Amino acid sequence: MSDTNRVALRFRKEATATPGTIATGAYAPLAYTGTSDLGATPETVVSDIIRSDRQVSDLIKTNESIGGSFDTELAPEAFNDLLLGTLQATAWSTPAQTNIATSGTTAFTTTQITNSSMTTTNVDIGDFVRVKKALVTKFYRVTAKTSTSLTVQGTPNASFANGSGFTITHGVKANNNKVFSSFTFEREYTDHASPTFEYLSGLAVDSFSVSASASSIVTASFGLVGMGHTSGTARTGGVSTGSDVPFAPFNASNNVATIGESGTPGLQVCTEVTMEVSNNLRERNVVGSEGASSIGSGEFNVTGQLSVYFEDNTLLNKLLTNEETSLSFGFANPDGSALLFDMPAIKFSEGVPEISGKNEDVMLNLGYQAIRKSGVTTGDGYTLQITRFTA
Repeated sequence: MSDTNRVALRFRKEATATPGTIATGAYAPLAYTGTSDLGATPETVVSDIIRSDRQVSDLIKTNESIGGSFDTELAPEAFNDLLLGTLQATAWSTPAQTNIATSGTTAFTTTQITNSSMTTTNVDIGDFVRVKKALVTKFYRVTAKTSTSLTVQGTPNASFANGSGFTITHGVKANNNKVFSSFTFEREYTDHASPTFEYLSGLAVDSFSVSASASSIVTASFGLVGMGHTSGTARTGGVSTGSDVPFAPFNASNNVATIGESGTPGLQVCTEVTMEVSNNLRERNVVGSEGASSIGSGEFNVTGQLSVYFEDNTLLNKLLTNEETSLSFGFANPDGSALLFDMPAIKFSEGVPEISGKNEDVMLNLGYQAIRKSGVTTGDGYTLQITRFTA
């Protein structure tokens, strides 16, 4: 017997040139809430041989599919490599997270932050910045800039009186691209008399989902498609266990850093927001090889749901007129660590006001489709951008 509480899950990125080859080195421990279908699934065929006694002559294994999913709670810094794999991006932006203003006098008017010591060279339109003063931390999306100022969406927090004591930080970011990467996952059943080790190699991120509901922990799930599987009672040579990343999951009550539609933050009537990313991966099977010989990538697709109280017909009209808008949401812990998701162009695909019965609120549950943002603004040309801030 084996207890679920004794199962360890770890992963490591594979060498780009050899997807499907078990990676060596330190494997990062993964925080997860379940892996119900992650593994190797044999594909079998019943023999068509006809027997006079009416019995089945054999069940033949013809292939196996590698992959599945794991569920988790969303937290900063725990899934950085897997998020890059989701986007098929090579790396987070450089330079790394930098403070763009830490001294001098900062003026924060209705939509503009000005500081003569500010360095905005690496800030693109559409990027997020973190503004801290004393115990107050807020996140803003940049809409314009000069060498000493940033124009942002939203209004300043009441605690942000003009003066000194501000720290303005530019996060690191990545957006969807087309650079394939793969991972090896190690699963250890630690309570076996001789611990069992499973290795799933050539795993690529096929899907990623986030769900944030009122009064709940923010949850996430990664779906994976892979190439190889082995199992044994000895750890593969060259594999070790890396250090745990401190894990502080976000909640959808007091960890919301931003949520906004059409470039306007403060969509406080929202009761639930979800996002589902799909890379439409496919297994390539060949004669003479069990399991996929390689993984193909399809269209990068981002959809989701937005549930709001039906306060007016603004969003309903955007659905009915097929109007393009935008959606961004993200979460931050009190230490300033954050994950922000930005879709600069979406269209609503479905939704009607729902009158469920008496003594209830009228809700509008909207489905959305993210699309490539086109235009001349710096930073356009992507569907999804993820920004990280460390503590």
